[in-house]
Amino acid sequence: MAICRSADTRVPTAIGFFKPIVVIPEWALQELPAEELKIILLHEFAHLGRWDDWTNLAQKLVRTIFFSTRRFGD
Repeated sequence: MAICRSADTRVPTAIGFFKPIVVIPEWALQELPAEELKIILLHEFAHLGRWDDWTNLAQKLVRTIFFSTRRFGD
């Protein structure tokens, strides 16, 4: 797992299916104290540890497959 910095992202983000990374905005590295960065990293690592990207992908696939079974008129 890698930690990257980016000027193009506004919020810390955990991304990737096969090679997950945590992207930290450059402003956060410059402005936030070390303790807060540690908390942010732990939070993003938790997303990766729970496989949140895979869970979101599975939810979207199920929603797509069962689109025609939605109730109408609710």
